Amino acid sequence: IARFWATPEAFIRAVAGEPGIHQVPLPRTAPFIVSDPPLIDEILVGRSKHFIKDAMTRALSSIVGDGLLVSDGEFWRRQRRLAQPAFH
Repeated sequence: IARFWATPEAFIRAVAGEPGIHQVPLPRTAPFIVSDPPLIDEILVGRSKHFIKDAMTRALSSIVGDGLLVSDGEFWRRQRRLAQPAFH
């Protein structure tokens, strides 16, 4: 916890270089940073149906719109297919 709060930016940079799953100690929530490419693929592609956006992320839609960042389910899949050419 002290490692994060001392310098949050340095913590994020450090865990990005350490493959795995890292919990970020924030008040009232416990987000994770996943920095291992196979795990990221498993979460975003292989098991996407098991991971839904939290209420705080969905609330961002009033600011950023209903795009990939805040959507889930079939709407997310449709948006992802539309954006996929940009990832190639």
